[in-house]
Amino acid sequence: MTRLLRYPAALLGLAAVAACDATHAGPAGVVGTDRATSAAAFPSMLGSYGGTAAAHVRTSGGHTYDVSCPLRVDVLTQTDDRFSGTVTVQDNDHCKGESGTVRGTVEADGALTVTAYTSDGTNVFESAAARSGCTLVRSSGSFSGELFGNVVTAAGNGVYDCPFFGGLRAFVDVTVSASRT
Repeated sequence: MTRLLRYPAALLGLAAVAACDATHAGPAGVVGTDRATSAAAFPSMLGSYGGTAAAHVRTSGGHTYDVSCPLRVDVLTQTDDRFSGTVTVQDNDHCKGESGTVRGTVEADGALTVTAYTSDGTNVFESAAARSGCTLVRSSGSFSGELFGNVVTAAGNGVYDCPFFGGLRAFVDVTVSASRT
């Protein structure tokens, strides 16, 4: 199970990164609104965030595992509700250090939708499956959360079939919490 956890842990770190970045089209059909007014309607995501991504894994065999990884997210660009940046999961006993990118959207009320990608451009849920030798059955594909003050929280999930664990199914819930520094 360590093999599966090592990459979903990275996934959750990247998820945290995702929580700090977003990409989405601005409000459609708005008439008489200039770009400055539109941009002011969305909270700024720009800056550096430090935090933790945590994965809770439970298997069809009744086992549970918890892993957390430190991460850093740098939101480098934002246009209206869309933003993007980089994320770095720091290497430790439970997490393989790696980097990637995030893209997402932020709503006027601080609600976020973020997608995280590994350095090869693969969605983190798909990458975790490929790297662990498991098959991705389904995933949320992105992370949903919120920006409250200078704190971002987000969550996503994936379900994996892992043949090297006797065909067990693994249910992975990832949460990310990061603060702007």
